[in-house]
Amino acid sequence: MFSKIYVDLSDTDLTPKDPQWIGAWWLGLLILSGVTFACALPFALFPNHLRSNATARDKSNEAVEHIDCDLQEHEKGEEIAEMIYYHPREFLRAMRRLLTNGLYVCVVLGVCFQFYSIIGYFAFLPKYLESYFGTTTAVSNSVVGMIGCVTPSIGLLLGGCFMRRRHLRPRGSFMLAFVSIFIYIALLIPMMLLPCDDLTHAGHFSDAGSYELSQDCNTDCGCNVEKYAPVCASNGVTYFSPCQAGCSDVYTLGDAKNFTGCSCTPDGVATAGKCDSACTGAMVAYFILLGVGGLLVAPANVASFSLKIR
Repeated sequence: MFSKIYVDLSDTDLTPKDPQWIGAWWLGLLILSGVTFACALPFALFPNHLRSNATARDKSNEAVEHIDCDLQEHEKGEEIAEMIYYHPREFLRAMRRLLTNGLYVCVVLGVCFQFYSIIGYFAFLPKYLESYFGTTTAVSNSVVGMIGCVTPSIGLLLGGCFMRRRHLRPRGSFMLAFVSIFIYIALLIPMMLLPCDDLTHAGHFSDAGSYELSQDCNTDCGCNVEKYAPVCASNGVTYFSPCQAGCSDVYTLGDAKNFTGCSCTPDGVATAGKCDSACTGAMVAYFILLGVGGLLVAPANVASFSLKIR
């Protein structure tokens, strides 16, 4: 939502379809930080100890006092050097028990690889949607934000309720994590194979292998090829800039910037921004599969966390 607002909240002639557009990415962070802080304030009003836990606290204090007495008796018969000697051995024994537990090692490695893939995937997903499906920055960020937050949250709740209702043991938790991740990987395959034709850009490859933007209709325009400001012609061809389309005049109608006198376009006019993608159906299918995948892979996080703490 805030990606449709300009970054410094000022009025500008740019539109969200313009490549130079930068949304107010910081505004959502500021608002959500304030909401989080407001939600955290009631926790500061709780007492140090809850009354309902008084009995458990008394038992805990008795246990601590008993341990302290044992330590004092042990320190009387042992020197400090021997105490320092025993602690590293116990630590190494505990580490050996963990590293020789195959189930625990597999779960930890699986969680590490999962987070590495998720970080890279969601970091470049908005840019992938823009380049492959031709969406705007505002649309791609909004969709990734909603799907990346809402569906995994629902999946975590459903996974926790399922594990509580079924009273899953470690083996059952492992199978739940395995099935969830397997289905998610299976969904990634059709997501990668969804067909979508590339946008048609004006230009051609030269004999040397470079992409040439100059045409007979714009040879004398002296266009700057460093600033990308695409325009769309009526035939669905995207030009690098109004100059590359041979446009001479511009006028604004509402939020749309239109160019006229374009010698390279069929009807002599062009509209600011890239042409719309013709694969809306594939894009909707991708979003649906992305949401379903986030819903199904979230229970694996609940199961793996349960296995780690056990």
